[in-house]
Amino acid sequence: MELSNYAFSFSRDTSTSLIYKNTELHFIVRNDTQDNTILILSELVMDRFSSDEQNELLLYLYMNKRKISTSRIFIYGMKIHSLKFFKPDMKFSKVFRFINYLDDYVPNSKLNRKIHKSFKNYRFSTFADKPTIMEALNLSKHMIYFKNQENTKLVSFFLGDNSISLIAYYNESIVGAMFGYLFDDTIYMLIHYYNRDYSQHYLNQGIYQSFIDECKARKVKKIDWGAVEKNNNGLIYMKKNFSTNIEEALIISF
Repeated sequence: MELSNYAFSFSRDTSTSLIYKNTELHFIVRNDTQDNTILILSELVMDRFSSDEQNELLLYLYMNKRKISTSRIFIYGMKIHSLKFFKPDMKFSKVFRFINYLDDYVPNSKLNRKIHKSFKNYRFSTFADKPTIMEALNLSKHMIYFKNQENTKLVSFFLGDNSISLIAYYNESIVGAMFGYLFDDTIYMLIHYYNRDYSQHYLNQGIYQSFIDECKARKVKKIDWGAVEKNNNGLIYMKKNFSTNIEEALIISF
């Protein structure tokens, strides 16, 4: 996969785009506190491509990270509800799209690295060849469970020092999910999803409140929600960025 096979325009200071399968994919470029360039694939709607095409694109981006002067890649725009449970044989691309490409980890199809996750048993296993990844995630410290008379569970977990992720589910169906990347004192929302069948469910309020409480605990001053757009699958993704303070974030509703 050479760069010459793709139409690619890159700028460290503004934005960049990639023409893939006659579809223009837009990127946002930011520098984090360690001066790492972060490439955020901001308008990739995965339904446009077949599984093979998705894998090709993701692998291409990883193989060429250094050529395009970026150290981290975050992708959103996938249907989270299609990932009801992570299974041991799930392809790495779907798993890593969901957990937004853990810092400094490059998936390699030859090594066939996998992450296993079971909501039913609350168990998280490690990559067979990189067990220290779980220490980096530090999941056991950050997992929070809520139960009520309906036996509804809100599972909240946070990945790494620079990212915050949250999932709520009811009767093994995902109710909603959120993922944000912490840059300076602002959380930039990358994944924003809700299940249409549970759009009015009280857990949606729990999602926001828990997420915002964690942001406040981390001294976050702003949440950049982005301008959101809904599609028929209930997926919400950002198109243009704008900032709002944490208190105002509670006004966001579906």
